[in-house]
Amino acid sequence: MKKMILVVLSILLVVSLIGCGEKKEIDRDGTSTQQSLEEKNPLAGQTIKEFKAKDLKGNEVTNEIFKESDITVVNMWGTFCPPCIKEMPELDKIQKEFKDKKVKVIGIVSDKAVEEAKSITKDLSYTNIIPDEALEKQIVNNFDYVPVTLFVNNKGEVIKEFIPGGSDYETFKKMIEGFLEKK
Repeated sequence: MKKMILVVLSILLVVSLIGCGEKKEIDRDGTSTQQSLEEKNPLAGQTIKEFKAKDLKGNEVTNEIFKESDITVVNMWGTFCPPCIKEMPELDKIQKEFKDKKVKVIGIVSDKAVEEAKSITKDLSYTNIIPDEALEKQIVNNFDYVPVTLFVNNKGEVIKEFIPGGSDYETFKKMIEGFLEKK
């Protein structure tokens, strides 16, 4: 029986580590060479439809959040994922630096572990939300891994370019500046 439990736990550990992505190289134009060769954004061009979720403070968050900024950086993450947690300070720097340029960062806690997520995000300045059923169907269920960073315009449309896996401040900054230039 102990061997069976050990085997199951080992499998779960391997599966959870595979689900966390690492940083990819980004070209000068803000797109990932690896991304364009390996992966396409399954939500590119889609509009995020109506949802009513709660942030980690209990406030209601709806799709109206996208109208407040020219670009909303949507980072889907899990409490079990070290690359997700590692990139959070980078996203927080983006939130602070680009706030006056109508750019906002929001996190989506994919595993809905509220108390653990509150502990992890206590020092962050950006909003983290627990997805409702509509957000799960529209965003969370379209990816088999975290972290994933999407970019959404003020109409709620998902931009084609995205970051599958963990990233850093410079990569986020390049991509956001590229989107703002095209606007």
